[in-house]
Amino acid sequence: SAWLSVDASFVAVAREFSTAGRRSVAVTPGESDVLARIELARGAHRGALSIGARVSLARELLDELSIPRPVALQVGSGATDLLGALEGSAQSADWTLSTAALGRLASEGRYQWRPGASLSASLSARRRLAPWLSAGVALEPRAALRDTLDQVPVEGTGGFVLSATPSISLWLLEGLALTLAASAPNAQLARGGSADALGA
Repeated sequence: SAWLSVDASFVAVAREFSTAGRRSVAVTPGESDVLARIELARGAHRGALSIGARVSLARELLDELSIPRPVALQVGSGATDLLGALEGSAQSADWTLSTAALGRLASEGRYQWRPGASLSASLSARRRLAPWLSAGVALEPRAALRDTLDQVPVEGTGGFVLSATPSISLWLLEGLALTLAASAPNAQLARGGSADALGA
């Protein structure tokens, strides 16, 4: 309807491993988000509330001897997460300013691993350069609590990351766009010196 919609997304992951001089690549489904979205609009201003779930579809990754790889090298936790999001935007003739926040509360997944609760946010500005082309940049802070393994906090997990993400969107058809984006971390505060533990 004009104010209610359902959003769904799907991620696939390719991961490369190097063990004892041998390299292998694993390709697996990642995570799928399904959100019910309530949107209200007044003039050039819009706001939205979304509630839904994130389902980890990743298969268990095995090594060359069919032994499960370490938990930290698995793709996703195998858990189902509750999601909640708030969004807002304002638009002029050529500019769009938007902000969003996404909270995640995870259940316990495989190996009794439970990702820490997390909060991701985004503040972005986008300018339409032509009827078929726009460019923008977003600042994206993310914070997460420590993961737990069998209810015991896991060292080197959780923390804070601030990224900048420039992007270009090409409008191919009415209602269909192709977006190219690259995210670059600008600041990071992670426990235990881990640089890849947030997973928000």
